[in-house]
Amino acid sequence: MEPIEAEKIFIFNSTLKTVKEKPSDDEIQDAKLLYYYPIEEELIIKRSNLGIIEGTLSFLDSFEKTEEKFLYTELNNKYFIANCYEDNFMLCFIIKKFVKFSQYESINTKKEWIKIYLDNFYNMFCFYHNSFSDFFLSKENPNINYPLSKNKNLTFKDFIVTYLEYIKNIKLPFFSNMQYLKVNNNLQIGILFSMQKIKEKIPEISLLSSVYKGKIIYNEVPFDSISLLYNLFYEVIDTSAKINSFKAPVNEVKEEYENKEEEKKEEDKNEEEKKEEEKKKKKKK
Repeated sequence: MEPIEAEKIFIFNSTLKTVKEKPSDDEIQDAKLLYYYPIEEELIIKRSNLGIIEGTLSFLDSFEKTEEKFLYTELNNKYFIANCYEDNFMLCFIIKKFVKFSQYESINTKKEWIKIYLDNFYNMFCFYHNSFSDFFLSKENPNINYPLSKNKNLTFKDFIVTYLEYIKNIKLPFFSNMQYLKVNNNLQIGILFSMQKIKEKIPEISLLSSVYKGKIIYNEVPFDSISLLYNLFYEVIDTSAKINSFKAPVNEVKEEYENKEEEKKEEDKNEEEKKEEEKKKKKKK
């Protein structure tokens, strides 16, 4: 499977207004757009892509009223995907055709796989910046789209660039790549007991997962999250250390001992050379 390639990422909020008293139709549309990557994209293309997402959502909503605002559609050999967060913030990805899905996979399964990326982006962003509303909106006038400061523009651009680099290592579908280690009942009880002890010692931990030699032996983390983490872990580790061929951990005590032995040999060698030099000097005299 090929990794995801997000060509464009943008966020808009249809409830936002411009600061102008008598805005044009284009200015009303532009006020909805909070951020668009790449920044240098032509304005007409930004408006067009926003309009595609907004128009499709409005069209679908006229047929079926649902609380979930999730869009998955294909246009011009690209996927347009979007999902709503914090009531009115639409996070949108435009991505290349990146996966040769099995003919046996349902459309709902495909949507779930792709939606994981949007959720992961949002969760990662909130981890660093709390929420979209805190980052983009003014507390005094939350209905107005004020231009982002230079610092916030750079911050968000850096976040997207880092995220795109991060997801290069993630492949779809995640779930088929996951491997589990079969354990007997006694071992399973021991693992459960160990996990409980860890939680007792570190109360901040709410969910745990344990991987041994590339295989999952215990997991409490939601399936979509652990599959994403598992695949990232599997892709970034060294080729020689992959499943069933992990390198043995470094024995620090042994390594320290061997280093000291090497140092001692070097000292003895230097000492011998000094003695030889002294003997030669004495002979010359």
